[in-house]
Amino acid sequence: MPYKIKTMIGIFLVYWVGKKYYDLATRHGRSPWGFAILAISIYFGSQIVLGVFIAIFFPSFFDNLSQMEETLMNLLSIPFSLGIWYLVLRHLTKKWEAIENNTMDDYETQIEQIGKEE
Repeated sequence: MPYKIKTMIGIFLVYWVGKKYYDLATRHGRSPWGFAILAISIYFGSQIVLGVFIAIFFPSFFDNLSQMEETLMNLLSIPFSLGIWYLVLRHLTKKWEAIENNTMDDYETQIEQIGKEE
């Protein structure tokens, strides 16, 4: 795969990964740039963890690494990184929605209690 194409795919993935977390944080009133940076860190960090895992358990894989094997390694690390990124995204979404639902339920209960006569 030509170098320019790999670079453009990488730039697109980094943008997309950060944008999803940015939008999620904005919807839930959190720091959007902080979570965009977190998303990019999760994406690249999981690639590093995968590389370290392969280096520890399959050290012969890196002997005489050719261009084709390097491209294969990159193509394997992208779905792994996106999977980890997506799991964290789902966790944050569920957590923040649960917090909002509990907060709204408490708020509605307080409003109903204001109108009650004792």
